Amino acid sequence: MIETTSALQKKNSHFEAKVNLQISAGRFTVRTISTPDELKQAYALRYQVFQVEMIGSDFLVGEDHDEFDQISDHLAIYDSKSNQMIATCRLNCSRFSNKFYSEQEFNCATFLELPDTKLEIGRVCVHRDFRKGIIIMLLWRALADYMAKTEARYLFGCGSVATLDPQQAFILYRYLEEEGKLRPSYGISPTEQFYSKPFASLLLDEKRPLQADERLLAETLLPSLCRSYFDIGCFTPGSPAFDQDFKCIDFLTILDVKQLSPQIRRKMMGA
Repeated sequence: MIETTSALQKKNSHFEAKVNLQISAGRFTVRTISTPDELKQAYALRYQVFQVEMIGSDFLVGEDHDEFDQISDHLAIYDSKSNQMIATCRLNCSRFSNKFYSEQEFNCATFLELPDTKLEIGRVCVHRDFRKGIIIMLLWRALADYMAKTEARYLFGCGSVATLDPQQAFILYRYLEEEGKLRPSYGISPTEQFYSKPFASLLLDEKRPLQADERLLAETLLPSLCRSYFDIGCFTPGSPAFDQDFKCIDFLTILDVKQLSPQIRRKMMGA
């Protein structure tokens, strides 16, 4: 949704954080958004990344929001040098919600019915001038803090890759499989709207290992944010969803804190 309606403005006027946290690192501070004005800043940043950069919208100023924003918390990273919001993401916790964005793209009811607390991360975006390792690491520190505060066992969400080419999607799928990041589980599959028959046909027909140039292509296609998911211990349970609106494919990624290695658990969770 792009335009702001009076109904949305009324909802925004009552917005407040469900979980409060704040972490600083040098000139950057990450905290949960706690005011309607901060939420509007996040919508504007998301619009610039998702609507202008990814889709090529003709309107250079706007807001990106949907029905999940009001039931979620939002992290924001601020640059003290410019007093600018330079990154944001949405956190939808099963302690507060039983509706999730990922359900639109994936059949994941079996996973969502698991008894432990689950935290969905989404709408992750970083201003183009700040897409570097320190920002991603700061986001991970804040995520770990949020998961600890909510006692979440699972972190999940859609990891986006800027392609709709079935062949490229197939190469990425095989690459993740060969890297041990594909773990078919929970019966998860794309919903009908996000299912790709050409991709499914490639899975049936192509059984060979990837060639060196194909692996290089996969590594080039995989964004640094998605790579950080897999590096920290996330896996994908099945085929990607093809999102025609945002011109990308989405891999559902899942992190089970109880299956983290002791080293990563200490680094991420402080335990």
